[in-house]
Amino acid sequence: MQMDPGVSIVISFLGFSWLFWKRIYPQTTRMLDDHIEEVKNRINEAEWQSRAAQSILKKAQEKQKEMEESIDSCRKISQEKMKIMRRENDNYVMERREKVKLSLKNQLEAELEQQKEILLEQLSNQLIQKLSERIIQDSYVVLVDFSREDLQKLT
Repeated sequence: MQMDPGVSIVISFLGFSWLFWKRIYPQTTRMLDDHIEEVKNRINEAEWQSRAAQSILKKAQEKQKEMEESIDSCRKISQEKMKIMRRENDNYVMERREKVKLSLKNQLEAELEQQKEILLEQLSNQLIQKLSERIIQDSYVVLVDFSREDLQKLT
């Protein structure tokens, strides 16, 4: 008995299909299901990590905002302190200038008084000297005049 080649192809095909359906298909679907489950787990893990990263990023942005506000606050406080210190420094400089001016003025007045005393002493000495010279000249003239008169009377 000879079989028709088409029938043997159909029988071979049915045998292969049955073998594929019973042996290969369950393993393939199990492997695909495992792979799908693994991909789903990876996707879920990635989504969880993404949410966690977004949460951390949000917290970091809030902290950054707080830090910037703190920095701005510190900057304002330090600027105010610098203004106060500049005013105090300006006041101190002005006070020191006034004290130095007053000290210099007092020194100059004292020096002026000393110079006045020295000049008065020199002037009085010169005046005394000139008066002495004048008195001596006048007394000489008087003596000379007196002597002439006396001489005339006596003669």
